[in-house]
Amino acid sequence: MVLRFLKFAVVGGAAFVVDAALFAGGVEIAGLAPVPARLLAFSVALSFSFALNRAVTFADRPRRGARQFALYAAASVLAGAANLSTFAAVLWVLPPAALAPYIAMPIGVAVGLAINFALYNLAVFAPAQRTGEA
Repeated sequence: MVLRFLKFAVVGGAAFVVDAALFAGGVEIAGLAPVPARLLAFSVALSFSFALNRAVTFADRPRRGARQFALYAAASVLAGAANLSTFAAVLWVLPPAALAPYIAMPIGVAVGLAINFALYNLAVFAPAQRTGEA
């Protein structure tokens, strides 16, 4: 489980690099507004991380085609919502200070990371069902 989580973290780091590079390129080179650039970058990074997680992190698990990608996207959005909600909740609890967002951000990221890994491991890339054994 630890090795699987480490692979998941490396894939996530690579996806972040893809996401950030495409966002910056979209804004700085292509001249896109930030929101369209972000949506494009997120979509590509999501597909990139799905392919790598399926090939590396969960290579031993069954492949389920388009349904699996849809579950992956839904799990990613759910974990992203938890990340942002946690971030907002921590900001609401902390006294206003310049460092408050920098305290809230890693807490939100940690919650989102845990939810992402759990959903990917247990649902999106769930192990094959065992048939009845005697």
